[in-house]
Amino acid sequence: MEVSSLRHHIEYQGGHLLELVFWFMLILLFLYHQKTQRILRQSVSRYRKLDGGVKIQDIIEGEGPEAHEGDLVEFNYVCRRSNGYFVHSTVDQFSGESRPVVLPLDEKQIIQGLKDVIVGMKAGGKRRALIPPDVGYVNENLKPIPDEFGPRRSLLSHANEPLVFEVQLLKVL
Repeated sequence: MEVSSLRHHIEYQGGHLLELVFWFMLILLFLYHQKTQRILRQSVSRYRKLDGGVKIQDIIEGEGPEAHEGDLVEFNYVCRRSNGYFVHSTVDQFSGESRPVVLPLDEKQIIQGLKDVIVGMKAGGKRRALIPPDVGYVNENLKPIPDEFGPRRSLLSHANEPLVFEVQLLKVL
């Protein structure tokens, strides 16, 4: 085989090699996209709306005992305004120190919307909820209310707007 003929053969094979690499990369990209879409569909849980108007999303399904109306429960929460601004939390964001709330699941002590969120949860579970004002802080005696003046004032000043709670049920007592 002559040198020019050999060079032509290598260039021809190289062109096919580039085309093969292109198709191989395209197939890999397609498979990666399919896998990513499947993972996203599995990890995104949808909100569901309860009868009282509260929208909840299960983040972590608990494995402990289930909370029922009237039970005494221990939980942590983070409360934010619907625009994302922080209002109050039982977990210190810097130290991680937790000051859980212990409340009975009844209408006399806990806000209705939060009771609706916790009833049906299992210990160890975590939920995110959008609580409308009509099942939120309808009076200043309902809990949970922060002990500190600033957070209490902030919470009550936003009682007429939807609040977002992330709740982690620690124990059903």
